[in-house]
Amino acid sequence: MSPLTSPLYSPTSFLGAAPYDPFDVLPAKIAHQSHRFIDHCAYAVSALLELKFECRNKVKNYQFKNYRILVRGPAIGIKVWSFAMSDPIVFHGALLLTAEHMKVVGDLSPDLDSALLHHKVEVIRLVNERLGDPHMAASDGTVGGIACLAILESLHGSYQVADMHLNGLELLMKMRGGIMKNSDNEQVLQALIMLSRFSVDTGADDDDSSEVDMQDSPSLGHHDVADVTYYEKTNGLDTETSKMFLELRTLSYHISAQQRHTTPINVGDRVGEVRRYIIDRLTAAEQDAMRWGASLSKVTACYITGSIYLHYLLLKAPRESALVSQALSHLRQELETTKSNAPHSSMPSELLFWVLFVACAAAKGGPESWWFFNELADCNSEREIESWEEAKEMLWRFAWVPYVGDEIGEEVWAELNRHGTFIIKV
Repeated sequence: MSPLTSPLYSPTSFLGAAPYDPFDVLPAKIAHQSHRFIDHCAYAVSALLELKFECRNKVKNYQFKNYRILVRGPAIGIKVWSFAMSDPIVFHGALLLTAEHMKVVGDLSPDLDSALLHHKVEVIRLVNERLGDPHMAASDGTVGGIACLAILESLHGSYQVADMHLNGLELLMKMRGGIMKNSDNEQVLQALIMLSRFSVDTGADDDDSSEVDMQDSPSLGHHDVADVTYYEKTNGLDTETSKMFLELRTLSYHISAQQRHTTPINVGDRVGEVRRYIIDRLTAAEQDAMRWGASLSKVTACYITGSIYLHYLLLKAPRESALVSQALSHLRQELETTKSNAPHSSMPSELLFWVLFVACAAAKGGPESWWFFNELADCNSEREIESWEEAKEMLWRFAWVPYVGDEIGEEVWAELNRHGTFIIKV
């Protein structure tokens, strides 16, 4: 048999169970027809794309070599199977691509078409469920499932749909802060993202965005996945404040995707939940600050800035609105209190940069503008951030609105550079 139609080993031998899964070890229930995909799975995911690229070798030489190194041999297939066994989305996605490979090499009989469709429907259903959960939206499984859908659509020639998936995938990677470096799935995620990008690049000749290599994008960053633990460990924040940042990041992704028409998700209920959470935590933080002293002012400042971020950057409240102007005045007061009580209550410079940058975006042109820009200039002199891309990287450690917030951010950065390190009050 051809090496493309023969798996190099039987993944079911790792299950400790017969192919019909009597011991319930598979991550999802499947029809008996789908068990024909399992023995083919590990090798097929890489072999499918290898066959397709050999048929239409349009990628640049260095890209093609990188791609071949990444998927060469059965090693990546074994890791794909291990990843698939850990998450139902990736499990269905891997079997979906396996079925596509069987179709390419002529091994997919007509009676398996319904099984192929079932796995596609399950991937879409599970991805949509995960996107509604802030704790799972940017998980390894969600990223892997969307990458599988992008690969599938590009193989069918639906490059616009595939590119839509890639746009969503890029936003998810920004939410994560990059690929999690200590994850066992790191190589598989890199492979799936790279293959999904290449599968669109080699097919959509007229797609201007196909030249973008997500792996080289500065927006991917070098930080751990954006969960509550990330904020606690990286930035020294308490659990409640960390949760606010996680919610803001998730909401930012949804609103950006909605405004760019890449997802039909209704964000109305989530906006209300995030607003109530910030108000409740701000009230509690202010009460604690009054009870225990000014050492909690940095926490209060985070919640005030979170409210400004929500209403100005996400909900587009005007700068001159009472809500935004009062929040800016309150924030300035809290920051001055924090500053006067240094060092024990001072903020980490990364967090202070985010707070001041958001405040400058909302205050630009208003009465508080000069004060926030002066503080941001002082903060940046410590951080030595030299470009908007570096600044955006820092903002993404906490929360930023992808794409739709970039114009505002570039304006703030340009204003900061125009005035240098000192801004005169007008």
